[in-house]
Amino acid sequence: MTSATSLSTSGNCTFSAEFSQYNPFVNGSYIARGFKFRCEMDTNDPAQSIEIDQLGYTAELNSRTETSLGNAGATNGIIASGTSTKSVTFTKSFFTGQSGTSIAANSVLPSIGITIENAQSGDFFALSSISSTGFDIDVKNGSSFVNRNFKYAATGFGRGS
Repeated sequence: MTSATSLSTSGNCTFSAEFSQYNPFVNGSYIARGFKFRCEMDTNDPAQSIEIDQLGYTAELNSRTETSLGNAGATNGIIASGTSTKSVTFTKSFFTGQSGTSIAANSVLPSIGITIENAQSGDFFALSSISSTGFDIDVKNGSSFVNRNFKYAATGFGRGS
């Protein structure tokens, strides 16, 4: 069994993939940018014929959670909102989909939970511009921005490029 090379074109992007030798496939977790499968079947009994009705696999991405505790813009996991829109950048970007695949670009954005540490009556927050690399947060009381401390937890899939 030798290694295989394939060339794929998607939109304006052309890339080449180097695959290692084929290995027996078993249930488990695998890390790769792409997979290539084959099925080899044989029999020593001439009275038997091999028929495959269905053959497939299921691929799932593991979820990943990032918190403000590891964020360079936080002090002990706490971020000050300031008195205008605060932009937060994730330490590592999330995978959010990719055009040309069954997971369309930006179709699996991370889910973000916010805790305001020093909230006062009437305070609320609004999230916007959620992407693979971060989000914007407005912390307000009524129609006015207020400076409050907050923490976040973002849950999404894998790491983006």
